[in-house]
Order: sequence, then structure tokens, then C-alpha cells
Amino acid sequence: MVDKTLYQLQRKLSLMKAHAATTARTAPIFTGTEMRGRIPFGKLLEHYSSRLLESIEGSLLGDAGLQYSGKNCYFTVNQSAKHLGALQGLWPILKELGSGLREPYFTSPNEVRLITKVHPVLLWFFSRWYTLNSSYVGGRPRKGDTKKIVPRDIAITSTVMFWEHLWDGSLEENRGYYDIRLSASCFTQPELEFLVERIYEESGMAFKVRRVKGYPQLDLFGGTRSTLAYLNYIMSSDCKVPECFAYKFKAIDLKELVPTW
Repeated sequence: MVDKTLYQLQRKLSLMKAHAATTARTAPIFTGTEMRGRIPFGKLLEHYSSRLLESIEGSLLGDAGLQYSGKNCYFTVNQSAKHLGALQGLWPILKELGSGLREPYFTSPNEVRLITKVHPVLLWFFSRWYTLNSSYVGGRPRKGDTKKIVPRDIAITSTVMFWEHLWDGSLEENRGYYDIRLSASCFTQPELEFLVERIYEESGMAFKVRRVKGYPQLDLFGGTRSTLAYLNYIMSSDCKVPECFAYKFKAIDLKELVPTW
């Protein structure tokens, strides 16, 4: 897909620059017995499908977030009103967490929200995806006390990348050439360097971190050929593309090569 030797050299240089910041990274919340000792996460996760777990994981790479309620966590994602269909597509998957899940609803004429009830399995995600800021002074973490990180045990799958692309991806065309870009403004540079490495190790997709107008994003190496391989990879999941985001998945010039959905 790309020149692996060149890519690996560039990755090595980039990782060397980020090494100090990466090793100084604050540990995730609840790594000890404070919370994990109370809940047998291994047995808990056995009751849920990989489709559910990977959909949450991929959404957390994107626009979704977790809120800590003091004893448990709930999952939430907000979108503009025109993207209601995307939340309606995620809602049936999240229903596996239990009955009574509220359908996506309008918080204003221009915004919609999907929010779950608190659930123990979401606490497992929170313990991996969030760390405490230096502003934290103890007690229950409040808004601003936590920041999102990339779990060191994250598994990159087609479903994970599907939801990441759905929320944060873009398919850009320039004179017949297509590029994939992933917005990544909620993560620090060291976190993104680690994420790029994990994606490459587990999927062979080679991204690089770059900043545009001060905001970080992930750009896929390899031009149109890599774009085609990437689209086929994420569409190998059993997820359905909502009409409101169809433009992110289908390139006009590639319509005979990319599967129809």
C-alpha cells in the first residue's frame, strides 16, 4: 500500500520525538483496586457482543464521551440535527446494554443527543479512556478534571475504524485523487502517535499526524489506492452507513470498486 521502509523510518523519528511526553503520561483512572476490584470486568464483558464493545470503542475515538456519575458511567454523543440518522443507527446497538434506552432526542432545534443510562460495562471503558488532569484535587471527578486518552490495549478492527470514520472522518477529492483525513482534536500529540502506530500494526493502514490551523488530524498515506483499501476495510464490518454521512464513504470515481451500500 505504501513504501513500508520509508514509513517505518518516519514513524521511528516521530516516536523518538514523542517518547518523553508519552512515558510521562498520567496513568488511567481506576487502574488499582479502587474500582476494578469491585467489578469482575472479565466476566462482565463476556455477556456483551464484540459489535457493541467495538462500536463504543470506535465512537470514543470520535465524538462520543463518557460521564462519570460517582458510582457508574453513562455514554453520550451529540450531533447537529442533520445527523440524527447516525444516532438512530447507533441506538439499536446500544440497546444491548439493557431495556429502557431513550431514543435520540433534540436538545435544541439544531442539536440532537443520544445518551444511555449508567451501566457497569461503561465504567470499564471509562477506566481505560480517561485520566485525571493536574487540576483534580480529589473526590468525585468533575467536568474539566478528566481528559480523554487512547487505551494502551485498544484493538483496531474494521468496526472500530468504521465508527471513528463516521464521526471524525472525511473523504476529500482533489482533481480525481482521493484522501482520507480523521479529525483528532481531542487527543494530545503523544496519544495520536500511539494511535497511528496501533492502526498500522493491526490493519496495515499508514497514517501520519499533522496540524492544520493549529488542530491535529490524521492523514492516510498512499493516495487513492490506500483510500480504496481503507474504505473497503471499514465497510467489511457489519455496520450500516446512515444516509446523512454517505458522502464520507463513497467516492464518485470509485463507485465501481467500492461496495454498494
